[in-house]
Amino acid sequence: MLGFENDPLVPPAQEKAGIKDRFRKYLYALSSFFESFIDPKSNLGRSGPSDVYYLTHSTCRSLKIKGKYFDAFFSPLRHWCEAANNQISFYAEEFVPGAEYRTPRSEKTAYIQKYLTLISLLGGSRSKSTKLEESDIALIENLKSEIELQGFTARSINFPAIQKALTQLDLHKERFSKVLKSTQPNIVLVVTYYNILGFSLMAAANALGIKTIDLQHGVQGPGHFAYGNWGRVPEGGWDMLPRLFWNWTAEDVVNVNSWGGQAHTGILGGRIFSQYLSEVDVEFSEYKTLTSRIKNSGCERVTLITLQPIECEDFLQALLDAMQSPECESVFWLFRLHPAMMDKQDIYSARFKNKCSDLDLCSNLPIDYVLKLADLHVTLNSSVTIEAALEGVPTLLDHNCSYYMEWQNLGIAQRREEGQAWAVAIANHLNNGNRFLKAQDKPSAKKMILELTSN
Repeated sequence: MLGFENDPLVPPAQEKAGIKDRFRKYLYALSSFFESFIDPKSNLGRSGPSDVYYLTHSTCRSLKIKGKYFDAFFSPLRHWCEAANNQISFYAEEFVPGAEYRTPRSEKTAYIQKYLTLISLLGGSRSKSTKLEESDIALIENLKSEIELQGFTARSINFPAIQKALTQLDLHKERFSKVLKSTQPNIVLVVTYYNILGFSLMAAANALGIKTIDLQHGVQGPGHFAYGNWGRVPEGGWDMLPRLFWNWTAEDVVNVNSWGGQAHTGILGGRIFSQYLSEVDVEFSEYKTLTSRIKNSGCERVTLITLQPIECEDFLQALLDAMQSPECESVFWLFRLHPAMMDKQDIYSARFKNKCSDLDLCSNLPIDYVLKLADLHVTLNSSVTIEAALEGVPTLLDHNCSYYMEWQNLGIAQRREEGQAWAVAIANHLNNGNRFLKAQDKPSAKKMILELTSN
């Protein structure tokens, strides 16, 4: 499935899943039936119509503010609407990728993980009755052939899996339709629409004529399958795509509008959490501690490494080598985990631990605070590249990264040479490059959400 593995009964990367992974997945699925007892004070009941419905997930709660896990996308939007006294009501549902409940929550939401488990069970029994049209079968076979011609395996594309996914899509859509008819929102918001839950929510809301919006969470642009060119858009738009795409930059707006026509439109809202932090008085003790550690280390330059939940053992080993290399002896290393990797924080922390490095503090701070400390950002292809550029920090990418071409063309993001050691590439950039003026003025996320909710 796209985006997240949303089937509670199927471990991720099933062909590689061991007995422990499978047991843990089943245990988490069972525990979802008792989620009403998890953080009960923050459980939200359905009590009539609401102006805004949004679907969030625990990965959005990547850090704590005042002792509660803060939703970096939706909590600021709610804050701005409440501060404006515009009497906007919100109904929020939350699912749990990886079965990690991050509690206590910063605001009330309705957990729906138990419904995913039920739909998984029901979908397995009903999928055999889902019939594929001959034209669909031919299209899938052609797709498999094209993939194999490009030298990739198409073993994961099989008809039983597709039938099950379509069955679950229908079941989720049916459930979302009931919720939306009950809550009667004017707007439906989602982060990461390109998974089975997001697709089914978009389909349900679009069918009811409700305005649908996807909030940008990371890399977009023509190189991303979910935000690149969707080809010939049918009249009225694609049923399962948002009608509006909330974008960080003007370039992302142009990208969406290049293929979306009148049905799918980019809007310039900017980075929501970044703007929230600039407006409110929030102190993070971790920031003071990390700043002190860097100062006391005697290191002259700071390099931020953003890690991603992808297979990259060669990259990890190259970083360990760089930490021991003479070229980088005066570098302090900040390692930041992707939110989906936080369950493995202890493992990565132990692996990269030395007197001139940090992972734990860095991974639990807002990215804006971390970027204040960094002279250089290094990654394979993380979307922090965009956030770094907007905050004046250059990025070093892998030699084959085809994302962020607008930043690469400006020289703000650069690729290491093929075959060049990461240690050498990092040292060269630190010796020859510096922070620069922030790349763009920030659009007003507050103004955008107030405009959207006033219409």
